[in-house]
Amino acid sequence: MEILEWNGFVVVKVNNGGIRKENGQFIPPRRKGVSDILACSPAGRFWAIEVKRPDGVTSPEQERFIEDVKSKGGIGFVVRSVDEMTSIIENHKKFGLNIKT
Repeated sequence: MEILEWNGFVVVKVNNGGIRKENGQFIPPRRKGVSDILACSPAGRFWAIEVKRPDGVTSPEQERFIEDVKSKGGIGFVVRSVDEMTSIIENHKKFGLNIKT
């Protein structure tokens, strides 16, 4: 998240596990599969970033969410390391893809 913020993004960490009320009742999330990090680039482009360990597997709901974001013009992907996130940002800068330099 800090890498995104250092590059001028507005960043939100999504806790999408639902809510357990004091009486024990569980309120599920409105939409399953929402990415771990939602961000807006300095140029106004919406990013959805699913964070996984190197051996982590995305759920079908997570894959659908990323595809939905991409189908509407946003940027969505899975990232597995800080180096990978840095590389993605640098590539977007290099090719002028909606990050102001």
